[in-house]
Amino acid sequence: MEYFVVNERCSTIRMLAREGLAGNWKTGFLTFLIANFVLTIPAILILMMFGEASVYIRFLYAILIAGPIFLGLMIFSLNIARSKEAQVKQVFFGFENFGKAVGLSVLMGLFILLWGLGGFVSLFFFVIATGGMGVGVGALFIGVPLILIGFIPAIIAALRYSQAYFLLADSPTIGVIESIERSKGIMQGNKKKFFILGLSFLGWLFLAVLPYSVLYRAMPVADIVSLPGALFLSIIWILGMSLVELYIFVSFAVFYDMIIGNLRPGTIQTTAEIIEPSHLPPNASQNSPPNVPPNVPPNVPPNVPPNVPPNVPPNDNNSSNVQHQMSTPHERWTGEGYVPVNEQQQENLGENVRKKEQE
Repeated sequence: MEYFVVNERCSTIRMLAREGLAGNWKTGFLTFLIANFVLTIPAILILMMFGEASVYIRFLYAILIAGPIFLGLMIFSLNIARSKEAQVKQVFFGFENFGKAVGLSVLMGLFILLWGLGGFVSLFFFVIATGGMGVGVGALFIGVPLILIGFIPAIIAALRYSQAYFLLADSPTIGVIESIERSKGIMQGNKKKFFILGLSFLGWLFLAVLPYSVLYRAMPVADIVSLPGALFLSIIWILGMSLVELYIFVSFAVFYDMIIGNLRPGTIQTTAEIIEPSHLPPNASQNSPPNVPPNVPPNVPPNVPPNVPPNVPPNDNNSSNVQHQMSTPHERWTGEGYVPVNEQQQENLGENVRKKEQE
């Protein structure tokens, strides 16, 4: 499967997400609000009615509901990122592919759990070694890093599988294993950027949970464990998180479109004005060769179609798979650009990425 290694700045990815969200913030907020209510409120009611014995019921509910809801949010986010019609009801579209959505959720969770066994084992032995007694600085200095190191494979696995739901949303006919394998393939060379993109939202997440944290500390314990108190805190949590989750999911959808080539280097009109390449001065287009069409960037030869990245030669043997029409109405070219990758290049990609990072 041909894909692209994304070297875009995170700020540019978030900017494209905000462009897609323009005029859709209310619809998106309502969609994620409903999704969070469906995932959270019933579980709290089950816990209050049946107590701790309901852990298996809540676990089963999460397995059957989370996957389809998550798939629906992927469909909705892709429509927002691609400036297509986005409707609240799309949050439930994942139930149309119920079996695959649930299967993907279970397999991804199982694989990530297995990759994180080292961290759980380190945590278990740390608890056994301390025996519930006071933990000294030396034990913390040695134990905590070992626990964190043990969970690193699980984090890497989560990054490798991160595009599986987007792939299933884009191609509902593919199988669960195939979506995971495709995600692993296209995330070669893209894991670091995706991880950094996720970290770039930490400030927004902090602001989202701040009201919940303040109220949680201010409320008496008796109110927190009561049904009204638990529902109140859950609603505060959902209200704070829904808007930020919308922003994050659409940004991830933009990132996914960059990987698969739907959104890639070039210039395309979003308004009446042509978007200039950011690494050229604003008036650079005035110096374009006389035979270059008006919508073609100055650094693209006249015989190259407007939607083809400048770094792809017009007669390249591999360009037949790269020169496809854009499916998104907004597109940017920056100095970093992208690296086109085909199946033959995948074997050497990891080594090339490491060399680039060392330089």
